[in-house]
Amino acid sequence: MIDQRIDEIRRLYGDETKFIVADSELNILYSSCPNIFTELDKSMFSKTSWEPRDTPDFPITEKRVLTLQDNGVKYVATVRPIEDEGESYYCIEILDSRDVTQLLHYSPAGMAEMYMFSRLREATHNVNSGIQLTTEAFFRAGIYNKSGEECFNRGCDMIMSAIINKDEYLHYLRNDLRPVCVDLSKYTESLCNYCIARLAYTARKIDITYDIEKGCHAVCDPDRYCSAIMNLFVNAVKYNISETREIHLSMKKAGKEVHITVSDNGVGMSLEEIEKAFVPYALCDIAQSGMGLGLPLIYEFGRTFGGSAAILSKLDSGTSVSVRIEAAGDEEKVSCTEHSYLNGRFSLTDLYIGQMKEAAL
Repeated sequence: MIDQRIDEIRRLYGDETKFIVADSELNILYSSCPNIFTELDKSMFSKTSWEPRDTPDFPITEKRVLTLQDNGVKYVATVRPIEDEGESYYCIEILDSRDVTQLLHYSPAGMAEMYMFSRLREATHNVNSGIQLTTEAFFRAGIYNKSGEECFNRGCDMIMSAIINKDEYLHYLRNDLRPVCVDLSKYTESLCNYCIARLAYTARKIDITYDIEKGCHAVCDPDRYCSAIMNLFVNAVKYNISETREIHLSMKKAGKEVHITVSDNGVGMSLEEIEKAFVPYALCDIAQSGMGLGLPLIYEFGRTFGGSAAILSKLDSGTSVSVRIEAAGDEEKVSCTEHSYLNGRFSLTDLYIGQMKEAAL
């Protein structure tokens, strides 16, 4: 009978949901994510920050939200009991990035984290102001130190990029989006050309090329779109040891969708990394670089605007990340507004370019 229940759960969840059905001893009976978990143990589960402290983890008699740790990577999962002919089973659903952040956002820990980041942002702005005033004073005194200024600025840029990345993620939770009809073809071409011009004299060459079909329109937030593309550009440079970092962007309309693909000649990703790429913070422990939010942000961008995202990669063979979003209809194109790269996140674009230059050294 449990096989019938598993079939019911599969039909209920659909193909994209990652879930596991296990018996009371946590032996896996079915898994839609075999590359993540091959076996389970009670020691892998722990309470989340919003779970009552005085409740035991097991046995589980009602739906619970627990963290699930696998090889140092933490996931958030809902665990609910199933009774079938007197036997007890568990259905463990691995929550996607939207569900996880909804829980984190409204938890006490999530609110404290937001407060911390707001204070960090304020502190960083104060440091930047202090650097400018100190630099002017030293310059007038004839003891200007360029390398010292660059070091301070680089540190502040790293802090600000982390804060902005986190803030953007929280924007999705609050639905703090400004969707408008955008001519993505013109917008993306302008963005690519701007990056090409700014990166023309890097220590190691960054070669950006593009193949953009004309007339691709979509209703989306242009700032979020810019952030998604720039995140992919930064990854293409950061995880790349080639003398020339090659980035190619392609855009085309396919039926009722616009497909954007960014490919590189970098180090590639293992199957394990691909499985965890869209889970918030999951790749922090693997890559030892960044916040682990770039690819989840891109995935959320696709989902938010009617599409999705996918990764095609192999170790030592580069990576291609594709984002699909819903194309604008004829009625929506009438209200299309011109958007150049100067609109919206111009300073954020320069911040990403700074990260690319740093990674290319």
